[in-house]
Parts: sequence; structure tokens; C-alpha cells
Amino acid sequence: MEVCGAANVSTQASIRRNSIFDNFKGIDLCLTSPTDPGDTDTGSNGGQNYPVITSAKTSRRATIIKGTLDSEAAQGYALEFFSNPAVSPDEGKTFNAEQGFTTDATTDPDSFSFKLKGAQKIPAGQFVTATATNGDGDTSEFSVPVRVKRQ
Repeated sequence: MEVCGAANVSTQASIRRNSIFDNFKGIDLCLTSPTDPGDTDTGSNGGQNYPVITSAKTSRRATIIKGTLDSEAAQGYALEFFSNPAVSPDEGKTFNAEQGFTTDATTDPDSFSFKLKGAQKIPAGQFVTATATNGDGDTSEFSVPVRVKRQ
């Protein structure tokens, strides 16, 4: 889904709880740099940075996803997590969960750790990816996928 308006400045394109797969680019903000420190760039959806997933581990009871979001300081975000049966850098086939997240007062990346239980849980061997949507409704591109490992 391409989110590029006149002069590359579409904003508030909220893309939430979708199933996006089998296309060239899942969410494309038409950015030359899809993520930057402090999220200070401009462009489509304000160049909203995507989350960086650092690990995803699953057990019988839950999947724990850890990562960082480098975005505007002291702001609220909706982080959405998606699973894919195969590695795909631009897809979110199955919506699994949404978690609210607030960045701290610095411009440093903020760490998160979320536990997905029950139907939200992602099986080992699948891949997880995520998006971030700010309070204005600007959704990021999909994050780089990470394989879910057994805990």
C-alpha cells in the first residue's frame, strides 16, 4: 500500500489491524530513509519510524516480543504486531495484537517488551513484524521481520 501524496507529503494515513501480504511493498511511505534517530524527518506520514524487534520467543503460555522504538519524545504510540509463516520484510499477514506505548522525554530509542497470550500468541518458526502509529494517525512501514524462537 503506497502512502505517497502530492510532493510526497500524505499524512494521517492510519493503516491499522489489517492483513497485508502478497504484494510488492506492504506499506510504502516512499522514504529514502525509512527510520532515523528521533524521527525528525518529513514526508509521507511524517516519516514515522517503524519499531525494531530485537527478539521474539514463545512458550506454551505466551510470546514475548522485545524491541525499540526511536521516535518523537514523550509521545503515545500504538504498536501493532503481525505474524507471517515465511520471512517477508514488507508483510503483516495475520494481525496478532496492539499495545499502547509511550516514549520517554529523551530522543534516545525506547525499549519495549510485550507479552502476547492466548489467541495472540505466535508459534515458533513463524516471523513477527510490527508497525507504529502515532497520536495523529501516521502509521509506519512494517519493521524488519524476526523469526519467533521457542523459549
